[in-house]
Amino acid sequence: MFRTFIYISAFALSAMTATAGQPSKCEPAFVRMNAELIHASVACNKNYMDTALGVEIGELSSICYATIGETNSTAIARAAMLKWEKFAKENGKKQACTETGNMFNAIKEAIDSIKN
Repeated sequence: MFRTFIYISAFALSAMTATAGQPSKCEPAFVRMNAELIHASVACNKNYMDTALGVEIGELSSICYATIGETNSTAIARAAMLKWEKFAKENGKKQACTETGNMFNAIKEAIDSIKN
């Protein structure tokens, strides 16, 4: 479930980092990442959103709310949360939390490798 998501997320963040600025258009991957991290922060009792990366993802997702509107962005976020819940129901909450942590770490490592 999360492998494709990690690739898309890392690609979007790589593009943003490579240009040394925030993207000017909506990247739905940021909305999905933000929604999953918010959901996992509660479900997994983690503080993803209190990290620098969590804050940055939240800020980047706000570009979508500004450019494609709240209705469309909320639909993307809702779908991401439902996908997370489905994965947790099928594989267990512990596995869903582990996969979310793996995704978060992979994104952080991808950004760190680009910046260094």
